[in-house]
Amino acid sequence: MYADPSTSNGSHLQSEENNILENEKEPPPLRSEIVVAVKKLNNGKAPGHDGIPAELYKRGGDSMIDVIHQMCLDIWDTGQHI
Repeated sequence: MYADPSTSNGSHLQSEENNILENEKEPPPLRSEIVVAVKKLNNGKAPGHDGIPAELYKRGGDSMIDVIHQMCLDIWDTGQHI
């Protein structure tokens, strides 16, 4: 009645899983989301791994937001950190 799981190769299941994952991908981050995230950064805290204090991100203005947004899009597209 049921197929023996030890004899099936499972390739159709993996194909279905891949299709589901591709269809469920979230859209890339929006520039407005970057703006909100930068505004939420706390001043006066130690910088992170990049060594850049939050105040610099905040005072960088539109140019800084554009650079951060493009970096996020590049990481989103490639899946690799810069």
